[in-house]
Amino acid sequence: MNWTIPHMQSVTLAGQIDFRAGGNSLDYVVSGFSHPEPDRTWAIAPRCSLRIPSPRNAMSAVLVFRVHPLQELPGGPGCRMSIRIDGEDVFDDVVEREMAVGLALSDLNTRKRLIHIEFFFPSAPRPAELGLSQETRHLAVSFHSAQIFACRDSWPSGGLPRRHTRLGIEGPATAAAVEATVGMTIANLLARFESLGHSCDFGLVQREIGIEPLGLLRFTGISTMQAYVGLLERFSNIGERANIRPYVPENQNEYWIHEVRYGMFYHTFIPPSQSAPEQLIAREMQRLPFLRRKFIEDLENGEKIFLLRRPDPMTASEALAIWAALNLYHDNVLLYLESGDSVLAGRVEEVGPRLLKGYLDGTLGDVAPNVASWLCLCANTYLACRDHL
Repeated sequence: MNWTIPHMQSVTLAGQIDFRAGGNSLDYVVSGFSHPEPDRTWAIAPRCSLRIPSPRNAMSAVLVFRVHPLQELPGGPGCRMSIRIDGEDVFDDVVEREMAVGLALSDLNTRKRLIHIEFFFPSAPRPAELGLSQETRHLAVSFHSAQIFACRDSWPSGGLPRRHTRLGIEGPATAAAVEATVGMTIANLLARFESLGHSCDFGLVQREIGIEPLGLLRFTGISTMQAYVGLLERFSNIGERANIRPYVPENQNEYWIHEVRYGMFYHTFIPPSQSAPEQLIAREMQRLPFLRRKFIEDLENGEKIFLLRRPDPMTASEALAIWAALNLYHDNVLLYLESGDSVLAGRVEEVGPRLLKGYLDGTLGDVAPNVASWLCLCANTYLACRDHL
């Protein structure tokens, strides 16, 4: 099978591997995988491997594997996974939750026709020992699918090194200093950013400066994995009646919505005294498809900077998976954030083409986000990538 770029867009989906029963994973498996089950294939510790064709006519590629640990518990041990591609170590981390693991392959023109991928699991459990089943094999993680994105971008060799971007503004920044540096108003600057969910902080910062842009994920909790799936599926069929479930969280005087298809939880800012659940469902059936259309238009225009912030540390591999999905629509910029270091707050680092890492002080979910820190971050991000917008 050949995986080639069908047209001149910078990133295209060149191929997919389906690890479910009836899928095509057996065409690529070399060793160490279980027989495919209805919705997954298990990696058998301590090692498993795949062999896939290298995408043709591409400078580089991004491989994204959707994996899930055997046991997903808060504070649980997870499962350590290391990945080696053509003998080069490219990943070593603990899989604690369902993840989209993105891996960058550079210099495809010098690689062999087939790419050899090895997965190592030094401490995978036996389900029988955990009381989960009678299975006595060491099951590491389950694989659902893999996507192969062919790229015309040239990724740095040796993985994802950080390249510091020159700072235009040192924080904390005043609004006047930001406007003078970027050449636009604060409102126009922050309107160029769009949140990919998981945090309401940035939406609150926009509200603080007096703008209320419409955004599908602006005040939405959604996992990185579900955001990745939603981007691949273009958030299709969002807003169906059966998937909209209003509820009132304990000790809160506000309806929230649970959108089941993509695991979304979001504010309505509507108290129970002002609406009945059926009225909210009817409202969201109209609102969600409209916001989806606007979101897709923003993705296809390529004029916004998309922002991603998680409550726990986010790996570069997860950010890379989101970057690949975003760039299927257009040459989009992704900024992912790390919190907690006041010394680095406002700094931006270039990780790869149109992929930036930023730093904020404070913690996710602050009721009163540090607006000055956000302004510094947004200004430096804009200065780092304005040639792409």
